[in-house]
Amino acid sequence: MWKYLPEGWPTETQLQGWNADGVVQAYKAGVQNLQAQLQSSPILNHSNPAISAPDRAYFDHNIYMSYAYVLALASQHKDKLSLLDWGGAIGQYYLISKKLMPEVSFDYHIKDVPLLCQEGSQQFPEIKFYSNDKCLDRSYDLVLASGSLQYSQNWQSVFKQLSQSASPYLYLTRIPVVQHHSSFVVAQAVYNTIHAGWFLNKNELLDIAQKSGLRLLREFSIDIPFQPSGAPEACQQAGFLFKQQNRIPTQPSSQTLF
Repeated sequence: MWKYLPEGWPTETQLQGWNADGVVQAYKAGVQNLQAQLQSSPILNHSNPAISAPDRAYFDHNIYMSYAYVLALASQHKDKLSLLDWGGAIGQYYLISKKLMPEVSFDYHIKDVPLLCQEGSQQFPEIKFYSNDKCLDRSYDLVLASGSLQYSQNWQSVFKQLSQSASPYLYLTRIPVVQHHSSFVVAQAVYNTIHAGWFLNKNELLDIAQKSGLRLLREFSIDIPFQPSGAPEACQQAGFLFKQQNRIPTQPSSQTLF
């Protein structure tokens, strides 16, 4: 459930946030479901138990196939890949990465809230989890932010930090973007808690990317548009693959797709 917040970002006392037991339990169930699906089927999709939409499998498959392209490009000519998964929960993309590229060794890092890091460390001790920003003290072959950047109140600052750690690729996906209205705030009720997030103006996002030294390589359509009640514009969930121009290229440049 979504709600438009015309007054802007709420105060901390109005938010429950992601560091909640309901969130942990939902992601635990999701990982268990994903592990079972990966073992039983060659199709890369899994339905989140908390979401009953009948077309969820197609949504997941689109996300993972888009990610497969990004991962293949980032791991080209490499047998080991360093990856920062910003907002990576307890390791869903880690499982997908290993399934997509079994010949690649992953130096995998996840930044998330303390409760999810605690659970993730128990399930996947080979992953390095961070509940603070120390993960940004180094660079990575690929920085991934899936469905997470929009939940940062100061998303512009976070974006710039992620771009500085991208060496050279930064992939944002499951980002709700609008074309005409300036970025605005919504509330989302899910996993028995409430979160605030942004619907980001596409031009604002691309402008900050350019100022951060990034070049857009690919744009992905992730899901059909939707519009919360009262919101000034419907959003399109999208993905954006950027390359840091200040890094030495390791493969030929690609053309942008729109």
